[in-house]
Amino acid sequence: MKAWNEAAELLAARPGLAMLLGASDTGKSSLAALFANHLVGAGIKVAVVDADIGQSDIGPPGVVGMGLLVEPIRRLADIPLRDAYFVGSNSPEGHSLSLLVGCAEMVARARSLGAEAIILDTTGLVQGRGARVLSHFSRDLLRPNFVVGLEREGELEHLLRPMAGLAGLSVLRLKASPRAQLRSREQRKSARERAFRSHLAGARTLELSLDQVSVLRTIYGTGRRLDAGEYPGLSERLGCPVLHAEWIPEGLYLVLDGSFEQGRMDRLKEQEGVEQILTSRTDRLRDLLVGLAGPEQDWLGIGILLGIDFGSRTAQIHTAADEARIRSVHVGILRVSTSGEEMGRIFPNDV
Repeated sequence: MKAWNEAAELLAARPGLAMLLGASDTGKSSLAALFANHLVGAGIKVAVVDADIGQSDIGPPGVVGMGLLVEPIRRLADIPLRDAYFVGSNSPEGHSLSLLVGCAEMVARARSLGAEAIILDTTGLVQGRGARVLSHFSRDLLRPNFVVGLEREGELEHLLRPMAGLAGLSVLRLKASPRAQLRSREQRKSARERAFRSHLAGARTLELSLDQVSVLRTIYGTGRRLDAGEYPGLSERLGCPVLHAEWIPEGLYLVLDGSFEQGRMDRLKEQEGVEQILTSRTDRLRDLLVGLAGPEQDWLGIGILLGIDFGSRTAQIHTAADEARIRSVHVGILRVSTSGEEMGRIFPNDV
């Protein structure tokens, strides 16, 4: 399309960070590929940051992926993954902070690798307060020199208009691709499941010592563990097996193997003199998507948390990552089977 090519010329004339905004199925990935190819053709070193965590082209779903172009590509998915930041969900809603951090980390990483121009392909979330928050703070945090809106009928105006006239920022409005095909929710889910299977190819189940790796984005391990000898008494008072307990600033954190009566929980709070008792259940700590990182927090890949043995303090994780390099496990809220099937989400407070 002529307007797309003209926009690519503008990006090549002033290389920097171009942030693409657009609803799902407007052709953002195609536009990002066109921009990247044009910049590479102009002799500019290009990186693409893929923050569309629900329909990832670079890296698995649930991560902000980054790749460098060394030659022209046919499609965005042809760019090899160079680094990634784990978000842990297939939707940006409720994950604005981790998504923003991931974008900033990957943009900085691309620059450290010598990228002169960076294309940021954002999520398809363009309506509601969450979209406004992401758009506003992405602009403030990343300071792009181009924001490119890809729209059908002016649906991005509430996001683009506030940016007009800001120093150093050019706002470009482009028409969505007429060839972009609308996909159903089921088609999107199937695409993610294919991607999960691809990134779990060759996976095996590892048993990782929780004394040797850090477990992040969970309350577990953030407090002072109670002696295991206290668990039977807690279990009796709560009427539910307690497998793990920690003193935390909020009060108590318990991992339970079952449900409890609220009256018993209220009495336990009184007996222990705490205002809050936070709980996780063992069935919520199974089949969770996790991100694995190495000694320098370098990306190793995704995995599936199959469960935690609180007695031996080990975690069973299904992954293709190099076991010897794993130093941290980042816990997500998306439930995925070892065959790549999505099985819903848990609440962040469940972990």
